[in-house]
Amino acid sequence: MLMGRALSRSAERHPYKTAIIFEDQSWTYDQLNRRVNRLCCAMSAWGLAKGDKLAVLALNGPEYLEIYHACAKLGVWMVPINYRLKAPEVSYRLSHSQATALVLGPEYLVLFDGLEHEIKQAVEGRVMVLGQEPPPPGMSSYEQMLASGEEIEPEVDLSPEDILFIGYTGGTTGRSKGALTSNRAIVAGYLYKVLDYGLGPGEVTLNPGPFWHTAPRNFTSLALYMGGTTVVMKSFDPEQYLC
Repeated sequence: MLMGRALSRSAERHPYKTAIIFEDQSWTYDQLNRRVNRLCCAMSAWGLAKGDKLAVLALNGPEYLEIYHACAKLGVWMVPINYRLKAPEVSYRLSHSQATALVLGPEYLVLFDGLEHEIKQAVEGRVMVLGQEPPPPGMSSYEQMLASGEEIEPEVDLSPEDILFIGYTGGTTGRSKGALTSNRAIVAGYLYKVLDYGLGPGEVTLNPGPFWHTAPRNFTSLALYMGGTTVVMKSFDPEQYLC
């Protein structure tokens, strides 16, 4: 019932099996788990620990799944942010969740500049930027942060009731609410899906929906939980999806 143990278990069982395919690249379970452990190390060096909140504002990519599993291993609460929101709506979610760190896609650097001053102060010195380009001053490169980390499995006392992420609702009847989702809730859902759909480690899945949304991210992570292979698309493209 622990997402924080799922990836390391799959890496032990299927170390050389392809876990993720993204564009023209792929990662085995062993490679993926090593990268996640290095990210855990980098996050710990920032002072992030169990119960802290790390927000993610980015398009789909293997990094999103790395962040998800690193947070699960450390007991850090991930806060996925809808990338279609405007700066005031993003500011509200960062403030409401009490996020103290942020992973940012390079597409959203301009949006970050438009956030409220207090919000930017709350994550000051703890902003990782995805991509290969050098980040702006005061921010860190995601890949450089990973390169600085050690490939050691973190030792954290985790419980099935520990919160895995905060998913924000649509807010149709007021301001968006932060729904707390536990390890147990997600893993129990996985087991129901495995029974209903007959899924197993031989599955190859493609879920092109945005990973800030719970369903696409967790259907994608279900494949990793089962030891299958998942194909990641940065965003939905009908022609690419059907090829």
